[in-house]
Amino acid sequence: MSTYLSLWRFRCLTCEKVSGSECPDSVAIVDATEQRVERSHHYQTQKAHYSGKKKAHTRKTHVIVNEHGRIRDVSPSVPGSVHDATLLRQSKAADRIPPDVSAMGDSGYQGIQDDMSERSVALPYRASRGHPLTPEQKLHNHEISRIRIVVENTIAELKHFRSLVDVFHHAVARYDSVILAIVGIVSRRIDRRLESPEVVLPYSATSLMCWPMTWLLAHPGVRACAAKGCLCRTGAQ
Repeated sequence: MSTYLSLWRFRCLTCEKVSGSECPDSVAIVDATEQRVERSHHYQTQKAHYSGKKKAHTRKTHVIVNEHGRIRDVSPSVPGSVHDATLLRQSKAADRIPPDVSAMGDSGYQGIQDDMSERSVALPYRASRGHPLTPEQKLHNHEISRIRIVVENTIAELKHFRSLVDVFHHAVARYDSVILAIVGIVSRRIDRRLESPEVVLPYSATSLMCWPMTWLLAHPGVRACAAKGCLCRTGAQ
């Protein structure tokens, strides 16, 4: 299927109260998720769906969230053998990310920085034979993991539904409709939770400005939002 969900245009209730204007996201965090499907009797189909990572026949989808875990983009599903970076390129999700939003991914997205040269891209370093990571690179990777946990949490919330956990027994053509329906439910839950006055958002103005990555600190909207105390961007109370 060619259906995808894109929610990049939105209005933050908090920003409306503070400034009356839209407050864009700071970071687009991407990650892929796989679900097992029944093995096809057609050789080419089952071969395409075999995931070497999962050692099973799967269907793969990528999810993009902002720094607070709000779902911003869901790609069409593809066979499990498709690489994460290839899926991102095929879905053209980078074209839907606003130009002033930085991108972040795990080591499976090495190379996407060449496709998004006009924006900041944060990826972890990878050690190679004879070239271990330096302490600075390890610290960088730790900070990437600390920020990326929000997309892991969002995907975990999607998988509260057994339809995305158990083996998918229906026709593969119906898979996108199922995942988009669940995304709609979970997105509403996340919005309600983040808009609750009792919720403290993941990053305060102080912790956000302490991230030791120049690609984020250089983001013009971060300092602007932190200065005006915007809850959507900084989580400041």
